[in-house]
Amino acid sequence: YSMFGEIDLIMEKDDVLFFVEVKYRSNTNYGTPREALNHKKIQHLERSIQLYLKSYPVKNVKHRLAFLGILKVREELQFDFIENIMA
Repeated sequence: YSMFGEIDLIMEKDDVLFFVEVKYRSNTNYGTPREALNHKKIQHLERSIQLYLKSYPVKNVKHRLAFLGILKVREELQFDFIENIMA
């Protein structure tokens, strides 16, 4: 957690750190999960990532910002994944 927000998941695959923003919606009354991922949110996440990386033991580590949206439609979950978000 930082003053810019929290990072939901930090995962590693093939020597790349993935910082994953997860958004869940039980309906679309307030929009879809992807619609919650706006430019301001991405900027906040990138600042949190930079703060995290300053304390990470490996310097110049490859990293990506990813997104996982989960939407409940009736009794089923729909998943929306973006592996590499660009600001």
